[in-house]
Order: sequence, then C-alpha cells, then structure tokens
Amino acid sequence: MIWKRLENLFNQGHSDEPESAKNLLHSPAAISDLLSQYQSQNHLLTASQLSNHNSSSPENPVMIVEVDSGKRRFCCVSTSDQKTDNLMQLEDVLEFTVSMDEAQHRFKADLLASGSATANPIGHWFRFPQGIEQIQNRGAFRLKLSQAHPIEVTITTGTGPSFSGTLVDLSSTGMRIRHQGQPTITMGCGETFESCSWILEDGNRIHCQGQLIHWSYDDESGVGFLGIKFRAMNAAMQRILNRYLAQQQRKKRRISKRHSGA
Repeated sequence: MIWKRLENLFNQGHSDEPESAKNLLHSPAAISDLLSQYQSQNHLLTASQLSNHNSSSPENPVMIVEVDSGKRRFCCVSTSDQKTDNLMQLEDVLEFTVSMDEAQHRFKADLLASGSATANPIGHWFRFPQGIEQIQNRGAFRLKLSQAHPIEVTITTGTGPSFSGTLVDLSSTGMRIRHQGQPTITMGCGETFESCSWILEDGNRIHCQGQLIHWSYDDESGVGFLGIKFRAMNAAMQRILNRYLAQQQRKKRRISKRHSGA
C-alpha cells in the first residue's frame, strides 16, 4: 500500500532521536516518487520565498498538480485567494514544507517558469530539489486504531451535508480517517471543517474544527482516506486527548516489553 511504501522509505536509517533531521532522499527517482505521492494524495504544502528581493515572504498554501520526472521538474498551484504570481521571479528559491505522520518534510526548489498546468489555469514550475529532509516532531506519538472496533468520526462542513468515517490513526494535532465511497462534498485541500466529533474508547467526546491537509481515494476498492489537522481545540479538550494518548502509549510500551521479554 502507498502508506506502507512511504513508511518504508523513511525508516531507512531511522533514528529514534527527537527532532533528528536527515536528508533521506537524494536520487532523482526517489524524489520524483515522493513528489508524485504528494500529488496523488492531494497533500497541502506550505511554500515561502527565500529570495531577498521582497521585504516580506508570506507563507502560501499550494498543491502539486504535475510531476515531470523526465525534465526533473514539478508544478504547483496556490490554494488560497492571495495573488502571489507577480511576487515571484525566475530563479527564486522557495522552501516547501508538508506534514506527514507526525513528521515535517522540507525541501528547497528553484522557480523555473509559470505556465498552464493540467486541469488548472496557472501553475508555477520548479526544479526538482537536491534532497528532501524529514524532521521528526519531538515526543510525537501516533496511535494506530484497529478497524475491528471502529471509532466513528462525524464531519460537518458548513457548505454541505455532514459525512462520517472511521479513525485510522490519531495524534495530539490531527487524525486520519477512512471512509467508504466518495464523500458527498467537493474535496479542497486546505478546506476548513466546522466540526469534527468522535467518542474515545474511554467515553470522552472530542470535538473541534479541522483542516483538510491531504486526501486520497481508490476507485477500485471504493475506499478513501482523509488527513485532518485539528483547529480551535479548546484547552480542556486538548488535555483529555493528550491524557488518552499518553495512556495508550504506556499501554503499548508495556505490551511491547512483555513480548520482547518472552
């Protein structure tokens, strides 16, 4: 599966040191593969200019819409209403960041040209980066949940009917949910959900706003996955969630120790 493939890529030479930054991908083929996965999973990236000809360099949410491995370039479009096209000049260097599985992927790329992109009116073409770096978040813990006893999540969009899915994994900052069939909304990366609500195994209800940061759908299986970043979670809810995750982490460690000692 595509998620297992990503995990295998980044587990090569993995260290458990917190916040360890490693340039794990250098070859054009491996970089092309990962950029293509950002594209196929509709990941939301943040781009910021490193060139100094502008006094300010606002962060701009973008999506990759095309990857040209032959010419070693990729095309991005902005997902915001901000007009940044006139701020960029050829050979500008932009830094891209994307969150994935409690880690941040980061790379730098040069602007090559602006032109039409597949199914989009305008896009910016960038040269392949020399490497893609992964920075593991300190103390990050992502709880993987069994689908044998699914936890249902209800999503309210504010622009259409609500829909639901089941929790696949959960952390203090976000979650991934599985849904059967295509949701009855138009997916837009960066879209904000009015409400995300679910009940933990201990009976506590969690609800907050959310932002869609990636999504994918497989036509053959009819199954899709949504990556959601938590927004506007109040302090009381955050404490409940953090306590639940800490309990689950301790439980997993105890089970792991028993198995290793057997």
